[in-house]
Amino acid sequence: MRIASMSARSVAIADKFGFAAAVVALTAKDFAAVIQESPLQAAATDPSKYLVAFVSSTTTLAKAKPLLAKSWTPEAFAIGKRAAYVWCPNGIIESRLLQAFGRATGGVATTRNWATLLKLQAAASLRGNAV
Repeated sequence: MRIASMSARSVAIADKFGFAAAVVALTAKDFAAVIQESPLQAAATDPSKYLVAFVSSTTTLAKAKPLLAKSWTPEAFAIGKRAAYVWCPNGIIESRLLQAFGRATGGVATTRNWATLLKLQAAASLRGNAV
């Protein structure tokens, strides 16, 4: 399964496993900047329900900007320079906000919860590698 706009890494996954997956590669420095920029960290009291959505282009983030105009309470949404931040206090699976984000971006984002991001950052800083 190949999609014309897929990255080389996405194509490799599709060729080997038969399904498409969003792949975003960041340097450890860029990854740390995404974590540092986190605008919702103070409100997100459960790291498993606080997601960062990585995208391969700022064009994809721009597609999600209309979501900022809507109230998602108790959920929260913010867009940074390289990622979107989604707080889902009532759970990820039933999150209306996360579903709307997926529709707005065409499902090309890859998300990780906050706890995972901190573990990846620690591992990357130990190894000095890209995340």
